[in-house]
Amino acid sequence: MDSKGAEERLTILLKHWMEHNRGHAREFVEWGENTKALGWTAVSEQIVGAAEQVDKANELLQRALNELGDS
Repeated sequence: MDSKGAEERLTILLKHWMEHNRGHAREFVEWGENTKALGWTAVSEQIVGAAEQVDKANELLQRALNELGDS
């Protein structure tokens, strides 16, 4: 694969991964709310924390995508 082909493929993958992650983060937040409503505060905090980490991962993936656009 040449560099242009690799760049195109990686752009597609980065966008896909970020969208996929957003879906999981939404589910995590929903389950964080559900578990909190059940009184499982510690469980809720961990699930919401996982959603926050997914958001951080997406920030890094977005930076990678931006770097590709700058190269």
